[in-house]
Amino acid sequence: MKRLVLVLLLAGSLFAKDSFKVAWSIYAGWTPWAYASQSGIVAKYAKKEGISVEFKRLDYLPSIELYTAGEYDGCVMTNMDMLAIPSVGGKKSEVLIIGDYSDGNDAIISKKYRTLDEIKNKKIYLEEFSVSHYLFAKALEKLGVKERVGQVVKASEADIATLFLSDRSVTTVATWNPIVMQLMNDPKATNLFDSSHIPYEILDLMVVAKGSDKRFKKVLRDVWNEVLIIISDKENPRHNEAIEYMAKISGCTNAELYAQLKSTYFFSEQEERDFRNSKKLVQTMDSVRNFLFNRGLYGDLKNVDAVGMKFRNSTLGSTKNIQIEW
Repeated sequence: MKRLVLVLLLAGSLFAKDSFKVAWSIYAGWTPWAYASQSGIVAKYAKKEGISVEFKRLDYLPSIELYTAGEYDGCVMTNMDMLAIPSVGGKKSEVLIIGDYSDGNDAIISKKYRTLDEIKNKKIYLEEFSVSHYLFAKALEKLGVKERVGQVVKASEADIATLFLSDRSVTTVATWNPIVMQLMNDPKATNLFDSSHIPYEILDLMVVAKGSDKRFKKVLRDVWNEVLIIISDKENPRHNEAIEYMAKISGCTNAELYAQLKSTYFFSEQEERDFRNSKKLVQTMDSVRNFLFNRGLYGDLKNVDAVGMKFRNSTLGSTKNIQIEW
């Protein structure tokens, strides 16, 4: 029996996975990962664990789809998109890192109206079912009204700026940075409502497949802890280097990147731990899941409880179908 156990252990070690891939996309809360990858920080921690970790830049939605299909071991995404795509699609995931929440990076902008109340019955252009759509729904909730049929006009992220700046009939849009900054340069533009009004709700995450290798997860956590110190401390010897690189790949100036980072609330390690144990996280995900379900994004699933989410102190939805572990 001992020989059999030894053989099985040796066989397992021969087939152990030592190479991992992570997908990332351009956004202020995620470009620190890109800096960590190109600067050698990722390689340093991966070497300590005897593995390799490759970070690859992809367009946002395709990156999540490839992660869902098993092509990537980890992927950055928002809490809403994690639920809407991999989780509803049946891929079990673990929220390894809650990096930040949007604290103004997402906004509703108008070149005609000056108050939020004025748009409660007006058309708005946004990427349907995105965090922009969620932001609009929360804005209407604060006004005490519901979204009207046909009120949302579908527009892709790539077209929002052009539509707003060049089409006179497009008066109001919802989008996210760096597009928000671009649109606010228009002297006619007014920020009617942004994500600073709904703190802790639009979360930026590092998500990994359930059951991922512990070494892989340790590398990502160690990398994030180091790079967070670098970008948070202007006196850090690597801070300027990091900011310059992140700005360059984002297609903006250092000042513009700083502005985006200012409206991105990065959690400290302790704040992240506290948030994971909080009722607010559960409330946020309850709000998000109802938004998605009520708009038909649960597909053939018959009720909002069909997808289970396990938190530190509670569970939302089906305990027999846990798709997300926080």
